[in-house]
Amino acid sequence: MRKSKRTDAMVASDVCECGHGRDAHEHYRKGTECSLCDIRACAEFRAVVVPVLASN
Repeated sequence: MRKSKRTDAMVASDVCECGHGRDAHEHYRKGTECSLCDIRACAEFRAVVVPVLASN
C-alpha cells in the first residue's frame, strides 16, 4: 500500500468544528449559528481545515 505524501496546501471543508454540516448553519435570517447545537457551543460556522494529500 502506497502512502500519500502531505503537502503544505490546506482546504476548508463543508463541516463545522462542531461536527455539523454547512446546511445546519444556514438560516432564513441573519446569523450562522448551528441550528443543532446550543448557541453557546457554536455561535458561527467555522470550517474544519484539512490538508490536501498528494498522490504518487
